[in-house]
Amino acid sequence: SLGLVGSEMCIRDSYMGSNMYFDKDGTIVESSTEVIEGIPKITGLNFDSIILYETLPVGSDKVFRLILDTTQILQKYRIAVDKIYISDNKEVTLYIEQIKVELGTGEDMNDKIRSLNDMLPNLQGLSGTLDIKKYNTNNDRYTFKKS
Repeated sequence: SLGLVGSEMCIRDSYMGSNMYFDKDGTIVESSTEVIEGIPKITGLNFDSIILYETLPVGSDKVFRLILDTTQILQKYRIAVDKIYISDNKEVTLYIEQIKVELGTGEDMNDKIRSLNDMLPNLQGLSGTLDIKKYNTNNDRYTFKKS
């Protein structure tokens, strides 16, 4: 056991064949080949080396704030995601089964994810890309492209 179960803020990122689990501050708390269910995989982070119990060297606290905010809101709405991609421009993309959800920047993230939560039942079983980069008050204004 990794001792991480019950720690809701741990996130994993694969690095050289291991899963690097880090906390809300970006401190690496565990390195393991084991994958813990329910902890989203974060991709898009760039770093040259990592040291256990030290902060992941991604160069910006804003990245961790974005990850923390996003994961907390996803937990609030009980949305399980397979993967969270953070681009160099600090744009967030979620992967939920066969659906890619483009959330854009951290702006209006709670409203965007709330809208996503409202739309998810209608997207069940579909495959495609949902664009929620710009939040609007009319949920019917988002684009979903089937793939």
